[in-house]
Amino acid sequence: MTTSSTDAAESSTQHGVQSNSFERMAMVLNPMGPLQFRDGRPLEGGFLHRGLLPTPQTLTGALRFALLQYFGNSIKGLDNHIKSVCAKELSSEAAFREAVRTCFEQHEWIASVRARGPWLMQQFPNSSGRDDEVLLPLPTGIQHSERTGRWSLLEPLDTAFTKVLCSKSGGQGLHPLWSLQPEPSEFVDRYLRPEGVQWYLSRRQNITTFADVANRRDQQSWFVPQCELFTEVPSVGIDRNLDTSSVVEGRIFAPCQLAFPGGTNENGRPCPRTVFYVELDVPSEAKDKVDQFMQEVGCIGFGGRGGEVQVEATGLFDLLQPKVPASDRLLLLATSPVLAKDFSRPDALETVLTTGKVKLVSASIPRSFPVSGWDAARRCPQPTRFAAAAGSVYYVELDGTEDEKTTARNEIVKLPSLSPEPYAAHGWGTFIVGTWEYIRLGNSHGRTQSGIGAMK
Repeated sequence: MTTSSTDAAESSTQHGVQSNSFERMAMVLNPMGPLQFRDGRPLEGGFLHRGLLPTPQTLTGALRFALLQYFGNSIKGLDNHIKSVCAKELSSEAAFREAVRTCFEQHEWIASVRARGPWLMQQFPNSSGRDDEVLLPLPTGIQHSERTGRWSLLEPLDTAFTKVLCSKSGGQGLHPLWSLQPEPSEFVDRYLRPEGVQWYLSRRQNITTFADVANRRDQQSWFVPQCELFTEVPSVGIDRNLDTSSVVEGRIFAPCQLAFPGGTNENGRPCPRTVFYVELDVPSEAKDKVDQFMQEVGCIGFGGRGGEVQVEATGLFDLLQPKVPASDRLLLLATSPVLAKDFSRPDALETVLTTGKVKLVSASIPRSFPVSGWDAARRCPQPTRFAAAAGSVYYVELDGTEDEKTTARNEIVKLPSLSPEPYAAHGWGTFIVGTWEYIRLGNSHGRTQSGIGAMK
């Protein structure tokens, strides 16, 4: 799991960090109790709000606040500076950077820190002999049959029938996704262990290999249900009138909190602990300061209703570091939600598609969800946007000479994110790269997924 500091620096540079003077670090956030996170919808009376995992921007805001509070001692006046520089028609992100530079001149590097994640991690008891594991949301290219209980793999279809499907479905020229398994299957909310992710990304010389391996009885542990990682704890809130200090009649709402296993089960026996794994790209000159922060800060605020997490330094998780296979067909797996105008063609990916040497063959998006937040520069809520969930998959194919293909691979891995700035700076759209192969109907019939197959 751990990489050297040199590898970390190279990895950060390869993945589009602003310059060679940035290094990648990692930390663990251990929940000290139930945590509450929610989407962009307001808390309305009589409405049940499901518990949600934190978004990248929630993590970025919490870490920025904690760093400013730790090194700046006080963040009083920061809001006023952000509001004043906003009058210069700067973006919210640019206004934040200028305000930090003004208020905390000696620590202006904090405005350049980029957070990645958070991802769920299981920490196993020492007696188990297992290494800690970061779990990723199940890629949409992996489907499950409720009738047979078998797992199957989706790949773009390569056949003369493709043009007919795309033209009739409005699939924008994208290839349908096809499965070699004859039974109907669907996407399910699970998490995938590192070994399963490795198989999905790289061991694909034979399309049936993944399904054969995944369906062995001893490999079912690859797929982790949500209930093993966290549970929803319902709570009740009452709206108050702050002017009269009285309860607003009829305004009762029910937000849910997330409870995480703490290392022992209800019988007092050891069990895996669920924590958050986070990566930071920090300026090289500030690396020692961030090390000091992780060792001394203890707990920081995370989530609503006074939620806290304990900060611990850890090593980098190799699987999340970008590597490009020597293949002409690359699979881009989103490891965090993607904010983009068009989910099927993310803005950042458009920069390499316009070169003509990279073709988007297909895309698979599980679902989208609303995202909002608070605009500190303009002192108002941010407009509601929609993000494609983590686990989205983009299938691209390279064209041209070998040198041109090599250049295209390097351009893809240098992308900091599938989301445009400033969303990329907030951790949206991180991805890892694998390979894929066409499914040809001459070998097997299989089934198409969804109406057009191009988007799930």
